[in-house]
This record gives sequence, structure tokens and C-alpha cells, in this order.
Amino acid sequence: MMPGSDILFEIAARATVLLTVALVLAWLARRRCAGVRHMLWTMAFALLVALPLLKLFAPAWEVSLLPAGGPPIEPPTIVAPAPGASTESISLPAANPPSPGARPAATPPMEAPAAGWMIPFPLLLWGLGCTVSLISLAVGRARFRALIRLAQPVRDPVWLRQVDAIRERVGLRSGVRLYLTERAGPPMTGGLWRPAVLLPASAVNWAVGRRRAVLMHEIIHVRRRDTLRQLLIRAALAIYWFHPLAWLASRLAASAREEACDEEVLARGTRASEYAGHLLAASAGVSPGPSVLSLPLVRHSRSQLERRILSVLNPRRPRRSAAATAVLFATIGCVGVSTAVTHPVRDSSQEEQFVGLLPADQTLDGRTFGKIISVRELSDGRILLSDMGERERYLYLADPRTDEVRSLGRIGDGPGEFRYPGFLYPLGPDSTLFTDQYTHRAFLVADGDHPETLDAGTLLIARLGAEPPWGADRFGRVLGVEGFGHPGDRLLMSRVEADSSRILLTTGNVMDWEPGSQETIATVGAQGRFGESRQLRFGQWYYTSPLATEGQAWLFWDGWVAVAHPDPYRVDWRRPDGGWVRGAPLPFDRVPATDWQKCFAATGDRDRDACDSPGLAMYVDLPSPDHIPPFVMARHDRTTPGGIAVQPAPSGMLLIQRTLMADAPGRRYDVIDRTGSLRGTIRLPENRTIVGSGSSSLYVATKHYPDGVTLSRHPWPDHYGARQ
Repeated sequence: MMPGSDILFEIAARATVLLTVALVLAWLARRRCAGVRHMLWTMAFALLVALPLLKLFAPAWEVSLLPAGGPPIEPPTIVAPAPGASTESISLPAANPPSPGARPAATPPMEAPAAGWMIPFPLLLWGLGCTVSLISLAVGRARFRALIRLAQPVRDPVWLRQVDAIRERVGLRSGVRLYLTERAGPPMTGGLWRPAVLLPASAVNWAVGRRRAVLMHEIIHVRRRDTLRQLLIRAALAIYWFHPLAWLASRLAASAREEACDEEVLARGTRASEYAGHLLAASAGVSPGPSVLSLPLVRHSRSQLERRILSVLNPRRPRRSAAATAVLFATIGCVGVSTAVTHPVRDSSQEEQFVGLLPADQTLDGRTFGKIISVRELSDGRILLSDMGERERYLYLADPRTDEVRSLGRIGDGPGEFRYPGFLYPLGPDSTLFTDQYTHRAFLVADGDHPETLDAGTLLIARLGAEPPWGADRFGRVLGVEGFGHPGDRLLMSRVEADSSRILLTTGNVMDWEPGSQETIATVGAQGRFGESRQLRFGQWYYTSPLATEGQAWLFWDGWVAVAHPDPYRVDWRRPDGGWVRGAPLPFDRVPATDWQKCFAATGDRDRDACDSPGLAMYVDLPSPDHIPPFVMARHDRTTPGGIAVQPAPSGMLLIQRTLMADAPGRRYDVIDRTGSLRGTIRLPENRTIVGSGSSSLYVATKHYPDGVTLSRHPWPDHYGARQ
């Protein structure tokens, strides 16, 4: 949504609710006195004018609403932060003494670039319309005053006595000025502080009955202070000039105003047929004329005039009901105030609310990449990125500020060489652990220099299993999961049909020749991890369920470990001192796992017939959970070690990529803080993937079909900082 349009949209939505209720009430009161309907419209327009002020200054009343359908995938979005969340950055807890190769603490987050002050276009457009409306209002008032100056005051004693008699009869205590003019068409009333009635010069020839009826109608306007009510309506139209219901309501209010005066004239003894004749005579030969701030006796369309005359001639006069009137006024008053002060909030236990993500401040568009696996931000703003395209594979050092990109190392099996560039883990401000995606060799990249082989790191990672580490800390320890080993050229699967797995943390570090052992820090459950197996020439091959999932974890640079559980969906945190912070269950809807969803999870194709072939149809029959799990062991477009769904975010947050849905295109990333609470949800189009984070930013890879990938950096707002 364009900046500034959210404010106008909110005010317009509140006005729509108020106007809709007023229209409904006016329709229900259509057989009531016109004076009741006009009072109803007066209250509605007064509330419309007060609506922005009540919204700003009145106490807010938060109301939890049921979740609505999700918004379109474009543009990228992130959920608003929880109220009262802390904006402080995380404080790193004390840890064990650093081992060789450890680096100092990370540098502070970078500040987002300041934007220049400017008026958003929607607010500018509204301001122009409002200004034009107010100018028109001022011009109308000036024209009426000009008519008064050029008019001839009535000093005929007969006329003045008749005016005084009518004033006394209708209960008007203040005086009324009476003028005759050649410039005005129908009789009209105006003036806020000194009311005046303008009659055409031909009124000197009117019969006594007609003169009495017209004067009574206009003096009733003065007693009812209809000029002030008209000014209120014009002010509301200036504010809501863009709203069609406001213009419709103003026309209905004008009709109710004139009918209310007609009813009072008839109630004071004027014959209906005679009064209808006066209205027809007054409308004859009346031209629209210039707009003035006044209340003309007749300035309606033919259909409106006919409806007014039919109302005058209706023998069944509407009666006032004090109870019905009180209900109408109480209803419009309660709705108006509630609309102004109510602040809808999304029920976090049901579903997230998505709002705009900050736009990218830097984009590497000087070249395209193949398949970005991981991004690591250095202290000086440069980034390391691993790219494993179908044809070429590189480790790059890039500077988004200058669009300069150069490769580090080369493909091979020698010292400092790699086959498949994998994941990048920070060991210090400018020291990075780099892994080979498939051979699982480990390298050290210091200060953006060429990679240096770490034999100790390779041995340490091999002891955890064939999967890349699930994170590393500043002391060189790595995290992994039991089960995947690869003695020789054969793949040994020790997690076959397992219902749980152990999360392992090494006691050694990637720089030490004595890698030490592994300690089990958590046990996580699994769902549908493996399916069928087939005998191959060199052993067994296991087919994984497309919706397989198990608990996943990540070791952060400062020593904290996040453990995500799929059922119930929650995140626990292990502190560096070994203590735990247990998270509460997170919002999660149990959507049935259909064959279409299983096929999509296996193929990435939303065609319902994609699994018709025998080679793919088996994936539908593999054991899987009865509902779509919150996250899976990703098979397609994986960007985290081993295809897991978790990765670190700025300020110590955890990102969890939710399971891709067959019937809901787009990626969702839950943002979890260190209390295990859901702080928000990032939503991206399916061609965009979060591939890394910096101290205060997210890096997003965008796939441009049919080929090519660009990388963009998005600022991470300070108010999404972790809560301690």
C-alpha cells in the first residue's frame, strides 16, 4: 500500500461503517417524522466531522477480530510487532574462554538510511480536494453576503408585523432580517449570526396566504438553525469529498430538512393543497444559479419536488414516537463513537496480520547468479555469498554499494578448493566457516581472503554426520543431528524409520586438532521421516516422504541454541549456560495433507496431474502426517543446511520457513524471539527466498525466470529486536 494511503483508508473505512448504519436507520425511519430523520442526519454528519479528532485524541478501545483472508503475495510483507515489545538489541551472555581463531564480538547494527521528508501522494490528493471544497464553501458564503448587500431591506409595516407574528407562533426569539432582491430566484434563508430571509422582488404581488406560508417556512429554518446544520454538512463533504456515500447522505439530509419545515408549516394550519400550490409556483422558472451558502425554498430535481409534494398531500401525517426516536439517536451515537475509538487488533492465537516489509536499500543487479545458497555479511558492509548454479559454482565476495563482485577460491580437491559451495557460518566479525555442500570439507575465510582448508573442522563435521552443521558459534563449536554417516562411498542411513532424533553439540572446535566429543542437548520428534527402500547395486536407497519432518535446531554465534518442534509447533531456547527457555505452542492450523499437497511437496509442481507417472505416484503413497506440518525437511530450493527450515535472523531472532502450500502460492517465514513467542510472519512471493541475514538486515534472492538470480538487502526494523 502506498505510504499515506493506510491513514486515508482507515478513516474512509470508519466513515463507511457510520454512513452505512445511518442509511439503514434512515430507511427504517422513512415513515417517521422528517424532523426525526433530519436530526438523525445531523448527528451522523457531526460524528463524521469529529471522527478524525476522536481517532487521534479519544482513548483507544482495542477489539480482537477474527482473522480475514490473507492479502496478495506481492509485495513482500512482514507482520507488525507485538505491542510493548522491547527494541533493545540482544546482550551476549558469558561463555567459555575462546579457542584459537575466535574473534571479538560482532559490530553494532547499521542504521537504516534516512529518507527525505515528503508528503505522500494520497494525502496530497486528499488535501487538494479538501482545499477545493473549503474554497467553494467560502465562496458560497461570500456570494450570499453579496446578495444581502445588494438587496433592498423590507420596511413595510404590514410585512414586518406578519414576520413578528410568525416568529412568535413558531417560538423564535431572535430577530430576522427581510430583504427583496432582483438577483435571487426562489426564497432562501442564510446567515449564521444575523439570519436573513431573501425574497424575490415579485413577492410584493403575492397573496397574503402564499406570503404567510413562505415566510413561515423560512423562519422555521431560522429557528431550527438549519444554516448551521448545512455548514456542518458542507464541512463533512470537504473532508470526505471522495466518498460517494457522503454525497448521497447529504442529498437525503437536504430532503429531510425541507420536509421537516413543510411538516411544521402544515401543522400550524396551512392547507396541504394550498401549500403544494405555493411549492409549484415557487419552482416555476427557477434556474440553478451560482452556489451560495443558503437554504433555498425550492432547488431540487423534478423527482425530488414530486416526492416532496406527495408528502405534503399525504393525508396520513407521521407521528412522533419518543421511544423510537430515542432508539434511533442512541444507535447512531453509539455506532459513531465506537467507530471512532475502536482499534481492531488481530487475534494472535488465530492468525497473523501482514503489513508492509521495508523496501530493499541495496540490490546486486550488476550481474545475475545461478543459485545462491548462503550469504554472510562482514563488518565493513561487504558480503560473502556461495552460489551453486547448474553450470558454474563460486564463492563470491561482493560489495552491494559498488556492485563489485569477485570470486574466491576455485573448483577442485586441493587445498582451499571446493566442489559445491555450501553454507557460511560467522566465527567472528570477519571470520567465516565455509563448508562444501556435499564433500563436507570445512574452510576458513578470513577478512574476505581466499578460503583456507580446516582439516580439524572437516573431521569435526564428519563426526556429526554427512549433513552440514546446523550452525556454529564464535568458539568454533558446531551443532548437528545424529544419523547421517558416509563410510567410504556408501550411504548409511541410521535414522531410517526413526520416531525421534538427537541434537548434538560438539565440545571441540573447528580450529582444534582434538575435536572432542558430542553432547546431546535435545531429543526431537519426527513424522514420516522415511518411506520405502529399494535394493540398489551398492546398497539400499530410501525414499523420503515429501512431507517428512522432524525437530530442527540452530546454533547462534553467541552460543544460544533454538530447537523447533513440529508437534506441537513451538520453539525452545537453550542458553549458553545450559538452562532452557521453554516456548509456548505457536499458532498453527491443522490442514489435511491431501494427495495434491503430497505431490506438490515432492515435485514443486501445482499441476494436480503431476504425479500421474509411476515414478512420482509412489510419493503419494509414502507414510506422511495426516496434516501438513508447520515445516518440513525441504527438498526443493533448500537454502539452509540439510534442507532444514530454520535459519538465524537479526537481533537473535529465529526464522522458520513454513511448509509451502499447494493451494496458496508464496513463502512464509515465522519470526520467533528468545522467549519462544511469535513476533511476526514474513511473506514473500515464491520466487523470492531469504538466504541470509546481517546485523540489521535480511538478504533475499529473487529468481528471474527463465534464468538468473539477483540479491537484495532489506533493513530489519529496530522494533523487531529480541526480548530478553
